Amino acid sequence: SSSRPAFFPRRRVSVVMRVCLLAAAVLLGAEAKKKSTKGGSKSCSHTGFYSKKIVPLCEAHFPDDASKHLWLVQFYHTGIQKVYDQRDEFEKFARNSGDAKVGAVDCAQNVEFCAKQGIREAPTTRAISRGRVRDFAGEHTFEHFEKFATESANRFKEMEEALKCNVKGLFGDALKDATVPLCTKSFPPPLEPVPWIVGFYETGDHNKDKTIRKTLNRVAEKYGNMPPKKIEASSKKPLKMRVGAVDCTKQEDCESLGVTTFPTIRFYRSGAEPTTFDSFVDKDELKQWADAQLKSMAEETPEPVELKADMSAEEQAAKQTEGAGEEPAQGGDDAGEEAKEAKSTKADAGCFTKGTEMDPLNLEGQGRSDEPDAAACQTRCAETAGCGGFSFWDKKPGEPAGGCHIAPEGAKPKPAGADVRTGPPACLEGKTEL
Repeated sequence: SSSRPAFFPRRRVSVVMRVCLLAAAVLLGAEAKKKSTKGGSKSCSHTGFYSKKIVPLCEAHFPDDASKHLWLVQFYHTGIQKVYDQRDEFEKFARNSGDAKVGAVDCAQNVEFCAKQGIREAPTTRAISRGRVRDFAGEHTFEHFEKFATESANRFKEMEEALKCNVKGLFGDALKDATVPLCTKSFPPPLEPVPWIVGFYETGDHNKDKTIRKTLNRVAEKYGNMPPKKIEASSKKPLKMRVGAVDCTKQEDCESLGVTTFPTIRFYRSGAEPTTFDSFVDKDELKQWADAQLKSMAEETPEPVELKADMSAEEQAAKQTEGAGEEPAQGGDDAGEEAKEAKSTKADAGCFTKGTEMDPLNLEGQGRSDEPDAAACQTRCAETAGCGGFSFWDKKPGEPAGGCHIAPEGAKPKPAGADVRTGPPACLEGKTEL
């Protein structure tokens, strides 16, 4: 005979187990989504141009529309004089950025990514939050960076509020509807950084209602939109276009927007008049039309460029040995002299320390490798189990590479020649939440 209680039938046990398994799956999915917005400095090479206060960013680790924070991101190139001229000011902002996070992309190492981002000069600084972008256009000083961050936070908040609409209409299911309900009182929606397709409709005909909802949602998902509360987002596509809908049954001022027939579907982009879709509502027809609008935008976009250095290799090397992100000396002339004397042992490349080597020098089973720079040596260390730090000897004139040694955990730096520097496996410990 079975030992289970008579009052708890087998069928009910099965149902309870299924419910528990489903709940566990939902929680795991939510946790996976939560973790998916995290990455680390290990994802992007730390070149050492900026200090550890500034997060190294690249295509593998960059704020997207799931990012919860306000980011101030600078795209820079170590061969351009203007970048050096403003470095101390950007470092100062990073030390006093409040709730904003500060990152930087080295366009000398991330050429394709910078071109994809439309970077045409360096430095280019942008505010980014939840996929929205604002370009900085002021003087590269601490005060202007600070003002820009404050203004951007306020502007992004206004943009977020503009998308809150109580008239949900056909698109009120946060688990199923990728189309954003829009209100006429705050129309048009923010058109940066991506354009919008907006459908205007009246309800009442069941078949038409079903068609417009299904069609707009399909198109929305094709271009990277997701229902607000959808947990499973692992297959999400890059956001190329937003899709919204206005219920004109409950909003009588649609006519003021020039909409008199329903449904009407329009394409809205920054700096241009809206374009109207002139075919019947069909997802394939609409996708084809939307692709044509995006193609037209792409044709008007300037060709990507690769940033070119305006400094010689010798000038760059001299600039980079000056150090990055150091606090200004305090306490008068004596303090300034002490700072000069200590410069050879300060972190000359973010978290790299010049004039030292690790002791012991080599991790068991490891020896010297030829690497182009200290950042590559650091990457070797980060990718080797048990590595606690590295020593890198600068390449000599005529040599193709420098010498890299990786040390075991627990190794300590000791004084060495001026041509060697040490550093940890990664300049920023742990993970950086975007």
